[in-house]
Amino acid sequence: MKTGNAFLKKVSLLVLVMLFAAVTFAGCAPPEEPPAEEPPEEETNEIHNDEEAVEESQVLRLYFSDDQAEHLVTEEREIKAGERGLMVSALEALIKGPEDPDLVRTIPESTEVLGVEMSEGVAEVNFSEEIRSDHWGGSAGERMTVMSVTHTLVGGFEEVEQVKFLIEGEEIETLVGHMDLRRPVTPEL
Repeated sequence: MKTGNAFLKKVSLLVLVMLFAAVTFAGCAPPEEPPAEEPPEEETNEIHNDEEAVEESQVLRLYFSDDQAEHLVTEEREIKAGERGLMVSALEALIKGPEDPDLVRTIPESTEVLGVEMSEGVAEVNFSEEIRSDHWGGSAGERMTVMSVTHTLVGGFEEVEQVKFLIEGEEIETLVGHMDLRRPVTPEL
């Protein structure tokens, strides 16, 4: 029995020495080369998402004036989001005017949409100065402009409850002197 115990002790000691050596020298291997850098996953997704945004389209109701500037009349259009988003594209389509010859544009053709920002249900729409300087005027004309923008955005985008008008990034009191635009506007029924 003593011989068997001595052999078992020697084998156990040998296993312990080998285990100690393996653990000690395991960290001494030369470092592996880092893998080739790949673009971060987010950047790849951003590019893909931007492409999807450009391709996104939706059928929206654009609101134009009747020929007497008394009523808003809808015209359905398929609007493509473009690089600046669906809301800006919808407003740009509104500026281009109606396809129906019986309807009348509500925004001067020279107007540019400088941007749209969302904040707590309010779409802050930033137009170029031409919305005011090239506007044909009159209380009915101003009302048609304001309401066509407001109805188009509130009716077409569920996140929009009101519209705030800005010109060249500045808040305005009125567009051409008839409507109070110091506060966000809701659609008239």
